Amino acid sequence: MSLQEIKDHLLTLVGAGELDSAMALLLKELDKNSSVYKLVINLQARLADVRQDIISGAIAADRINESKNNIRTGLLELKDMLHEPDLAGASKPATAARATATIPVFFSRGTPYNDAQKKFMDYFIGRFEQYGLRLETPMWSSENPLLPVREKMKEVYGCIVLALERMQAVESIYKPGSPKEEKFREEFFPTPWVQMEAAMAYQQELPLLIFSEKKLKTEGMIEMGVHEFRIFKVNAEQPEELDEEFYKNLIESWAAKVKKHYQEITNP
Repeated sequence: MSLQEIKDHLLTLVGAGELDSAMALLLKELDKNSSVYKLVINLQARLADVRQDIISGAIAADRINESKNNIRTGLLELKDMLHEPDLAGASKPATAARATATIPVFFSRGTPYNDAQKKFMDYFIGRFEQYGLRLETPMWSSENPLLPVREKMKEVYGCIVLALERMQAVESIYKPGSPKEEKFREEFFPTPWVQMEAAMAYQQELPLLIFSEKKLKTEGMIEMGVHEFRIFKVNAEQPEELDEEFYKNLIESWAAKVKKHYQEITNP
């Protein structure tokens, strides 16, 4: 099946509530070394846990649908994460660098919500895979959302943050009713998760690389000029900018830093 056929079939199965069939489809069509394949296995385990809780009476009736809806949401998120290299038997690029994309790094990003963001993110991921890095994002858990992030941080050797627009404030007021009150118009913000995950990676002393969309408000972990690391600005409407010599050198240098960190940890 083609990538689009898999996505369409997956959407049909999830819409019909056939979660087992949806997971079986993915496990059949995905490369077993794909990070998405592993996420499907995790979803299978979560569904099995829900069923066991139902049998044992350990889950309240009103939580059963909530748990299953979380799994449905997880499958739909996986649909958006699927790329050609994830498929079993997919033709891989000839470059040796991409063929050895084996070092996992945490990829902090919001789920893209429009075509421009999806295109940019696909392009962005490809630039790092060329240098032997595998970008991984943990599955969302509404029951304990921080736990998968914390566990994934233990399995990676670097963290890439991509802050893209999630919210637009047409008009906002800071410190309302105070002598320092300020009014602003047209401010843009990323999902707060990139802020939290970047801070967690910094705490773990992981090699950290942060990209922020140019129009975003610079604050917290993406504030310019206040950290010992730089924040690199990107235009989500122009993914081809990542092919410029500056970004090529930046990504190659950071990949080398991650590989060095990987060697220090795995071969002390």
